[in-house]
Amino acid sequence: MVDHDEMENAVAAYALCAVDGEEADSVRMHIDGCTGCQALLRRLTHAVGTLPLATEDVKVPARLRQRILAAAAATPRERNQRATAIRFRRFRPMKLRPGLRFSPYAAAAALAVAVLSLAAWNVSLSQQLNDARNQRPPAPVQY
Repeated sequence: MVDHDEMENAVAAYALCAVDGEEADSVRMHIDGCTGCQALLRRLTHAVGTLPLATEDVKVPARLRQRILAAAAATPRERNQRATAIRFRRFRPMKLRPGLRFSPYAAAAALAVAVLSLAAWNVSLSQQLNDARNQRPPAPVQY
């Protein structure tokens, strides 16, 4: 059984025409039997219908499409395919000075120490602020 909150999310996707196949059929069947989801679909359909009106029309320069297509045609296809491939290389520590080497583990440890220090300082400041708020002003002195 599908949770009703999940079904409401599916109704929202349905209103945006972002579901297909069995999911669309399932949402349609649920909407037919659920008055709450019917009302939700009406509200969302109205909102989806006004989305195009919420933005201004932007006139694209006429030559932009031509420039994009010309750039795509000029780029060799093999180069594009190689550019998208992820290549993993073995990490080699960088030499800083003779005898000293850069270690990513040392950098990660230093970063972790810095983050933990800032977090501890943040907690300390927060506690001080709460203590200051909780202190009540002294009772007025009567003469």
